[in-house]
Formats: sequence, C-alpha cells, structure tokens
Amino acid sequence: MELSREKVCQLIDLYYERPVLWDQTLSDYKNKFKKNDAWCEISKIMNIDKADIEKKMKNVIGQFYRECKKTKSGAGIDEVMESKWFAFNSLMFLKDKNKPRVTSDAGIEVSKL
Repeated sequence: MELSREKVCQLIDLYYERPVLWDQTLSDYKNKFKKNDAWCEISKIMNIDKADIEKKMKNVIGQFYRECKKTKSGAGIDEVMESKWFAFNSLMFLKDKNKPRVTSDAGIEVSKL
C-alpha cells in the first residue's frame, strides 16, 4: 500500500496518540483487545483497512530503526544522528522503546540519578 507523506505523518500521529500500541510501560500494553480497538480507531479515521494500516505502520517503524542504525563515520555514541528521511523526527518517541532498564542484582528496577 502506497501512502502519501501527509498520510504517513497522519498515521504516525494517530499511532503516537494511542500509547497502548507502543508504550511497554503501560499495564494495558499486553491487552490485545485494547490494542485492537486502537488499531480499529486509526483504521476508521484514515478510512483504510485495519490489516493494511498495521502492516504500513510496521514497515514505517522498521524503516525508522534502520535509519537509527546508520551512523556517520567517526560519530560518537552520544551524538545525535540526523536522517534525511521525512518521518525520522516524528518517530523519535520510539528511539528508547527497547532500551533495557537498569536493575539491581535482586531484579528491582533502579532509577538513574
């Protein structure tokens, strides 16, 4: 499915507005019924089949992570990576989504000071 840049940006905004789809820290993140409802809402707003919307968003997220892996030659680990891809900045809320949490030896999460 081919969407215009404007439609892809709209899809990203709608996805962001429904953290149950992407925020693993939420208790409802594992609730498949709430996720299904969120995808149905996005599908209805965009007037596109739910399966097509989910597939498109999966592809967009995949492209985002591929862009994140690209690094400039000689760039330090803390330097901000810049991408020319139009949707890169819109998806920065996903950047640390899969970053491991700091825990103690007992398995209790420890906050950074």
